Amino acid sequence: MTYKLFVYGTLRRGFHNHDLMRNAKHICDGRTTDSMRLMVHRGHRVPYTWKDEGGKPLRGEFYEIDEEDIMPIHSMEVSAGYEAKWLSIILDSGDTARALVYLYPPTENQFFVDIPQCDYSMFRLHS
Repeated sequence: MTYKLFVYGTLRRGFHNHDLMRNAKHICDGRTTDSMRLMVHRGHRVPYTWKDEGGKPLRGEFYEIDEEDIMPIHSMEVSAGYEAKWLSIILDSGDTARALVYLYPPTENQFFVDIPQCDYSMFRLHS
């Protein structure tokens, strides 16, 4: 079985967990159709996102990945408190697709920094 997976943080190319994506096929970049809020923990710099009507579409990468290759990713994300949700993604190709996205429950925390452009790569460039 093959899954569609949308990644927005440390699983993206150039970030420290991207090695878990080594067998995944990058299709293109894209953004969520839903407005999201993106936060990063000040200490360990890991991103957290959730739906937020006052937010912006979340930027990330769209992949195809086999079931056996998604399992370590799923285990990592779920053990950290994330939930796998199906969201609509607008691909940079212009198409729309459904993909799994790992979302965090909405939270307010003094150790989180808001990323208003909703693009984790922008945080990395400016941090």
